[in-house]
Amino acid sequence: MYKKNLIMKNSIKILLAVLMLFTIACKKEKAKTNALTGLWRFDESYVNTGGNTVSTSKLGKEPLEFIQFKEDGSFNGALVYKEYKTYKILDGTTVILIKADNTSQKFNYTIKPGILTLSQVEPVICNEGCGNIFSYTHRGF
Repeated sequence: MYKKNLIMKNSIKILLAVLMLFTIACKKEKAKTNALTGLWRFDESYVNTGGNTVSTSKLGKEPLEFIQFKEDGSFNGALVYKEYKTYKILDGTTVILIKADNTSQKFNYTIKPGILTLSQVEPVICNEGCGNIFSYTHRGF
């Protein structure tokens, strides 16, 4: 009787271990996405010239300029963003863009439906406020 109980307990332990191993091995890794992931078209830049005056400059239709935040942390950019190669999100409003030489620029970002605004905060900063506005095109390649 004791031998049967021992065999049964060991069998249950082995079965549970196999099930746990199977579950862990078959678990699919979820893609890590964030709100920035995707391809964004550069539409407009703005500069606050003091007081209530904001100067904006909308881009024409050609040539189209884009920035892209990829799920793996890599970054592709145009214009002033072309030297940045990777990015790191610090929180829900701050992202760091990193160049190949590991120098970086911190940006505040806001995302409203289909619109991304990036403004420099550190080390280069606009005293009165400035930034670039992008529109979302798709999740990327």
